[in-house]
This record gives sequence, C-alpha cells and structure tokens, in this order.
Amino acid sequence: MRCRTCHVGLRFKAIYAQAGIKTSSHSGRRTFASRLNAAGIGMGAIQNALGHANIQTTALYCDVTDDQLANAVNTI
Repeated sequence: MRCRTCHVGLRFKAIYAQAGIKTSSHSGRRTFASRLNAAGIGMGAIQNALGHANIQTTALYCDVTDDQLANAVNTI
C-alpha cells in the first residue's frame, strides 16, 4: 500500500497537536525517515512510507549517524 504524502503530513500534524508540540511536519518526516533508516529499514520501504516518487528525495530525508557510517565502512 502506497502512502500519500499529504496523508502522512496530516497524521504528523495530528500527533503534534495531541502532544502539544510546535514543529513542522517536515521536521517530523525527517526524524521519522532517519529513525527508520537507523533501525535498518530499507530505503525503498522508507520511500513508500513517505510517499516519495524518487528515491533520491528519500535519501535527502535520511540522516546517517556516525555509527552507521562506521558500520558501513567496517563491512567493506
């Protein structure tokens, strides 16, 4: 099932409102993507969850931690 970007944004807005958090949906989407990435979820799944047509857009949302970078280098 492919998520629609507007639906994900609206869901984040509702969660923020319930929690009394004042932030942008973009910030939440970026945190969501980065945490999925850190948990080892594949970029294709993250792309689908965020509703991006292009995987390169998804890659921009995913921050890579120093530990992830070190693990990638050590894998080689």
